[in-house]
Amino acid sequence: IDTLKVIDSKVIYEEFPEKGYHPGYITFEKLNATLDHLTNRDHYPDYEQATLKASSHVMGKGLLNAEFSLPYGKSQVYNAKGGIDNFSLYRLNPILENVAFMSVTSGRLNHLAFNFDYTDQKANGTVLVNYENLKINSLTKEKDPEKNELKSFVVNTILKKNKTEKLDKERRRGTVEFDRDRRRAIFHYWLRSLLSGIKSSALDSPKKKENDREENKRNDKEKKKK
Repeated sequence: IDTLKVIDSKVIYEEFPEKGYHPGYITFEKLNATLDHLTNRDHYPDYEQATLKASSHVMGKGLLNAEFSLPYGKSQVYNAKGGIDNFSLYRLNPILENVAFMSVTSGRLNHLAFNFDYTDQKANGTVLVNYENLKINSLTKEKDPEKNELKSFVVNTILKKNKTEKLDKERRRGTVEFDRDRRRAIFHYWLRSLLSGIKSSALDSPKKKENDREENKRNDKEKKKK
C-alpha cells in the first residue's frame, strides 16, 4: 500500500495499572497522520521501512508532531522522534494520577524534543526539555493525606522547578531508558519511554549534579579573578 491517511481523527488510550483501582487515559485530538509504504512482503522494492508521520493535540491542547520509522527487517531498530509545544502539564493528570500516582499542580511545557530508538525489548534515547514552574503532588496507592504530603515535599525538594532555555542543553537533556512490557499496547511503550526521559531530566542524574558543581566552581573562580 503506497499511502494510508488518517484525517481529523481522535485516539483515546486508556490504561488500567497493575497496582491501582481506576484506569488512566490520554487523548490525541485533531489527529492527522500519513503512513507510507506499508507492506507484508519480505522484500519491498527500494524501501526498507514504513514511515508514519503524525500531528495531533494532546488532551486537546499541546501540539504534538511525531515521526516513526517502522522497519521491515526483524533485526532493524525502530525510531520515534518529534516534539510537543505549548502545553500545560496539569492536563496530563487523568493518566498520571491513576497510572503513575502523581498529579501536576502547576507547570508549563514550552517545548519538548524527543528522539529514541526501540526494539521489542528496550527503548533508548534522549529528550530535551524546556519547562517552567513545575510542581507535583506525589500520591500513595492508599491516598493517605499525611503520606501524600510527605512524599510531595520530598519529590519537590529534588525536582528541578525550571528548565528553560537559560540553561545549556546538557542540563536540560534527559535519558530515555525503558524496558518494554510486551503485554501492553504500543502506546504504553511510547508513552512510558517518553516519561522516563522527562523524569531523568527533571530529577537530574548524579552525573548532571557533578557537572553543575564543577560549573559552579569555575564560575566562582572567574568571579574571584574579576
